[in-house]
Amino acid sequence: MKTKPRTSGQVVLVLQGGGALGAYQAGVFEALSNAGIEPDWVIGTSIGAINGALIADNTPSQCMPRLRKVYGELLLVLLRRQEPTYKTQNGDHFRSC
Repeated sequence: MKTKPRTSGQVVLVLQGGGALGAYQAGVFEALSNAGIEPDWVIGTSIGAINGALIADNTPSQCMPRLRKVYGELLLVLLRRQEPTYKTQNGDHFRSC
């Protein structure tokens, strides 16, 4: 079992909005967790609020598997919704508008 590093005061994890940042936030949380740092407070906006809810609602051992599951499912949804790319006669690629 890892020992929690000494910190003065409380540890607050602040997660901002911006869709693509969500996966990075999960990685930051994982790195903090691996270092034995667990936030006392989690605050987030937009995708940060979703990640914050997942972090706050799960035990440390459950958190990363749940975040991986959410982002794995999100990736599948995004890949299914991706508009097809078409190829012209000269080999150029374009997407429909």
